[in-house]
Amino acid sequence: MATPAKLHAGFVPTSKFCVYLLSRQILLIWLCEIKETNPNKKLRLSCVFENLADFLPAQSLAKTVVLHLKKTYHIELDGMKIGTTQFESADTPMGVVYGKLNFENINSPYELIKQYCLKNKVGINNDYPEDKFINTMIIPELKVFDSERKELKGLGAYIIGMESEEFEIQFGGITSDLMQSEFKHHYDQYYKAE
Repeated sequence: MATPAKLHAGFVPTSKFCVYLLSRQILLIWLCEIKETNPNKKLRLSCVFENLADFLPAQSLAKTVVLHLKKTYHIELDGMKIGTTQFESADTPMGVVYGKLNFENINSPYELIKQYCLKNKVGINNDYPEDKFINTMIIPELKVFDSERKELKGLGAYIIGMESEEFEIQFGGITSDLMQSEFKHHYDQYYKAE
């Protein structure tokens, strides 16, 4: 059975976690649990084997398996945390990431968003009260923070969705540098597919 030659259990600047495996052994998918800055919260990581053929040659002594963290981003509206997202999807060349917005301690996300937009004169593209569906324009005070409370910079974010299904947050105007560093898995997936 394969054993790690070396295991780095810390974060690295690109938010990747590396496991070195001896080759010519059966490759295993390692499920690792590590503690984030909050010691009571654990992150589950899943392995992404890139270039699996690189692991097969007998002459290789050790190779790197890169694990992409499934990061959680904190969403604040006018300084109040309203939920989280993992930005599961992206339109990489357009500099946009988007994902399910998981509201926390909000009874009616639709009412919160609508009332905030009306009060603060934020444009609403579509509003169907009977379905509790809303599609906003960019909300200037809708902010995205990483797990270290660092605000991500871009042109802004907006929300679309309905209460009976789910809401999505879209965050646009992301620079290529930020896309490559913070959302590397989306960047690699898009540009390696070309």
